[in-house]
Amino acid sequence: MTLVSQIKSATLFACSFTYFGALLHYTLEPIAELERCQSSVEETQILLQNIRVLKIEELELVKKAAALSAAAAIGTFSWPSATSAYWLSELFWYAGLWFSIFALDLPETDDKALCRALLRLFLRPQGDQSDLEKGRHTTQHLVFDWKLAFLWQYPMMMMSYSWVCFLLGYAIYLLSPLLPTNDPKPRVASEITALGIGALAALNFQANSWLSRRAIRALKEDQERYVAKESKTRNEKFAPNVDDASKQPLDQTGSSDTSAS
Repeated sequence: MTLVSQIKSATLFACSFTYFGALLHYTLEPIAELERCQSSVEETQILLQNIRVLKIEELELVKKAAALSAAAAIGTFSWPSATSAYWLSELFWYAGLWFSIFALDLPETDDKALCRALLRLFLRPQGDQSDLEKGRHTTQHLVFDWKLAFLWQYPMMMMSYSWVCFLLGYAIYLLSPLLPTNDPKPRVASEITALGIGALAALNFQANSWLSRRAIRALKEDQERYVAKESKTRNEKFAPNVDDASKQPLDQTGSSDTSAS
């Protein structure tokens, strides 16, 4: 394993430490299995069906857990002692509320060509970026794409972060009697920081939506290229027969005119 791969693995584990098991089960392992078995249409169809079931199960879990996290964060603001708690607790509760909101607001055939097109929602063609943008694939083999993996794990990440922030805020709330008394300046800073976290979460959501639209557009482009290729092949195959049929009446007419003369 190269140094770059080690750094990527360490960064991934650090960012997904609180939900790494769910990330493996619902996203990374199914996509890796797709990459290995994409040459078999039957296995690919079965894997896509299994991924669909897994993703529905994951989204149901995320919706329930994120709704509970949002309700818990909102409930803390009604506590009389919350205003006198250490300012970091309020900051984490606001951050958890932002994460839970964006976790809830999800950016949400038997034909061989369609089966392969669906793979583009999980894998990308192998080749240079300039070739991919121009639609020229250097190979038919599809490879793992971290951007698409990030797209599929985004709801679970937001839900997990919301609970981490809520629990950190609650821990600081319990430790408030042992911490220094509140100063108005840190509380103002916490509110500004909470707004900044909300802006980052919104930006993350927009980037995720852009990735999903791009993946769907790539899927449609693959389908359109396949249809155009099949139409061209069909026309080339039947064009000679059409020409022969069109010439036959002319030959018969010519022969009848000769006999009449």
